[in-house]
Amino acid sequence: MALIIVVAVAAIAGDNTGFTIGKHAGRRLFHKKDNKFFKHEYIERTEKFYDRFGSKTMLLAHFFPVIRTFAPIVAGIGKMPRYKFAFFDGIGDIAWAVIVG
Repeated sequence: MALIIVVAVAAIAGDNTGFTIGKHAGRRLFHKKDNKFFKHEYIERTEKFYDRFGSKTMLLAHFFPVIRTFAPIVAGIGKMPRYKFAFFDGIGDIAWAVIVG
């Protein structure tokens, strides 16, 4: 039981750190010119995606290795509201910790 609690708390802390990085550093992408890998359209599409599917994404992302790493950062870049992120991410992290632990 202690392991599950520690893993859940660590996952929540890590995801909130990623969200904060995305929210603050991700905005700098708007100052870059479009190039082969980055287009402003991608950021706009990300914001629309997180408006529509952000809660589901944060619930399920923990069970997919690559997505789990980047979903919190992208949620921050995509302007997902922190309260919504924290709620659904917390549920997803706790479920992931229970299932994996």
